[in-house]
Amino acid sequence: MKTKLVLSLSTLLLCLLTATLSFAADVTLAWDPSPSEGVVGYKMYYKEGSSALPLNGTGAIEGDSPVILGDTLTTSLSGLDAGVVYYFTVVAYDAAGNESPFSNVIAWSAGDPNPFIPSLQYPANQASNIPRTVQFNWSDPSDGRNVVYTLYYGTDPTLQSGAVGGVNFEPLYPNKEVLLAIAALSLLSLAIPQRRKMRKAVIPALVGATMLLASCGGGGGGDDAISGSVNIDQPSSIAPQYTDVVDNLTESTFEIFDFDPNTTYYWKVVADDGVTVTESVVHSFTTINQ
Repeated sequence: MKTKLVLSLSTLLLCLLTATLSFAADVTLAWDPSPSEGVVGYKMYYKEGSSALPLNGTGAIEGDSPVILGDTLTTSLSGLDAGVVYYFTVVAYDAAGNESPFSNVIAWSAGDPNPFIPSLQYPANQASNIPRTVQFNWSDPSDGRNVVYTLYYGTDPTLQSGAVGGVNFEPLYPNKEVLLAIAALSLLSLAIPQRRKMRKAVIPALVGATMLLASCGGGGGGDDAISGSVNIDQPSSIAPQYTDVVDNLTESTFEIFDFDPNTTYYWKVVADDGVTVTESVVHSFTTINQ
């Protein structure tokens, strides 16, 4: 049986050493050694433009993420795009290929070699029994730069703004057979003899038949029929997913009231210091069951 490699994140610290810029950007990173037994090497994960998992970046000359580094405590990635923010993290691995958890995530951009990434503080990642009123907290930049924050939170793990899931309703439209029947009845009504007594008897019957067909959808319709009710391919018990966005925040805290009980939420913070826009990693928490 394989034993998963366990590593304290505080002991594997990734940091930026140097960065150079020519036609493409190069970056050199270093990290502290893992104290865990059985470590045979390290891997560098990276991604451009977002810190959201998976960190499956591409474009470095050394290879796509993750770059297998072997037994070393430093590496350089070259050929990076100078116009975007990159996110980096490192893991240790053993001879069986088991990986440690990610180290801290750092951001870098050629235009801003030391961009600020907000660190999420409360609620802690994967915390449970969180009260239904949540005072979100995250870190401020240590150098005092002015930052505007945007808070994303919701039940959608991807935190895509406006994402909605759940039951799918479709509009009620008659199928083509119903439409043909209505047209035929309409033409038939024009051909009714002009005798007054017959028109009084037939026209109400035609009108009633037309309304009945339109309301019931013709009783079938085959492949061309469009359902006028809940889509049965999607169970009605699926809870809708959503993401709410709170922008233009100048403080590193924000309080949200009345979260649903016993529900898992996701959140992240995007920071804009006027030069570079960065985002935190995504954390989750589950509210108390009451």
